[in-house]
Order: sequence, then structure tokens, then C-alpha cells
Amino acid sequence: MTSRTRHLLHAALRAADTGLYVFPVAPMGKVPAITRWEQRATRDRRQLTAWWTRPFNIGAAVSRSNLVVIDLDVARDGEDPPAEFAGATGGRDVLAMLAARAGHPAPFDTYTVSTPSGWHLYYRAPAGRELRNTSGFLGFKIDSRGQGVVAAVGVSREVCVLVEVLLAASQRLGSSFARVLVQRAVAVAGITLGGS
Repeated sequence: MTSRTRHLLHAALRAADTGLYVFPVAPMGKVPAITRWEQRATRDRRQLTAWWTRPFNIGAAVSRSNLVVIDLDVARDGEDPPAEFAGATGGRDVLAMLAARAGHPAPFDTYTVSTPSGWHLYYRAPAGRELRNTSGFLGFKIDSRGQGVVAAVGVSREVCVLVEVLLAASQRLGSSFARVLVQRAVAVAGITLGGS
């Protein structure tokens, strides 16, 4: 086993120890390396050790790990926001506007991954709620990922930061801002939430 593979295995084990359901992802990518990844994602140390024989990246099954990912994209040239979000240059601005309207600070102090088109913000999902994926329902250039989604959580330093920040965010934002997102999703999209 190479040192990189060993490093990634230890990161996968640490992620599982913190409660994330993990599985191998193609090296340097986000395509699952196993079939039925959402059902097979695990916290079982023996299974993870058996899987990590190559330098696989680390995926987390979002819904099984009790996560919700807010996907904020930047508007492309020529894309103008709706009137209710006038002046916004993308999902980050819109999320800040929604938070301000709800009387909350913008929830940007969580684990964040830069993407080619914007950012992914990671939070613990509100307890007792089944959050579905949305596309634009929460606001201009905002999508949410809550079920059937791969979150490539990367290498050990990122996993440790992710877990620490998710736990802090769940305590600080889980009861207030997550509720705002849930209410917005229900009001705008008519999403059915489990446990309601």
C-alpha cells in the first residue's frame, strides 16, 4: 500500500468514526468506484479497509450521513436575477439576502468547497426532516443536495475540518437557519418533508 493510499484510508476511517457513511470514489474525481454506493456506503472499518487498496478519493452519502449541501452558483454573463433578487451576482448574494430577510446572518462560516461554478456549503440536516434535492427553488442560482448525492470529502485535513465545522454548524445554525431554508423550500417549491 502506498503512503497516499494509506493516508486516504486513514482519512476514510476518521470520517466514518465521526458518523459519515463513506465509500470509495475514483481517484481525483467524484464518480463512485462501487455500484449501489448510496446503499453500500458504510462506517464499518473492515469494509473500508478492504475497499481502500488504491488511492481512492472519499465520498460521503449525503442523506445517510445526515448532511445537506447548499450549492451556490455564480451567474453567467447575460443571466439576470429575478426582481426579488435585484443586484445579486449569484447564489451567494441571494443566500445572504434570504438570511437578512429572515433576520439571520449569512451562513457562510461552515465547511465550504470551491467549485468551477461557485461554492458548496455543508451543514448537518435538521433532525427529523427528509430534505430532497432542489434546483433553483430556494432562490436564483441556489440548489440543495440532500438525497442520493455524492459529496467528495477529500483527504484527511479536509475531512477533519468538515466534521468539526458540521458539528459546530449544526449547533449554531441547525435550529435557526436550517429552519429558514426548510420553510423557504416548502413555501416556494411545495416540497414534502418527511416527519412533518
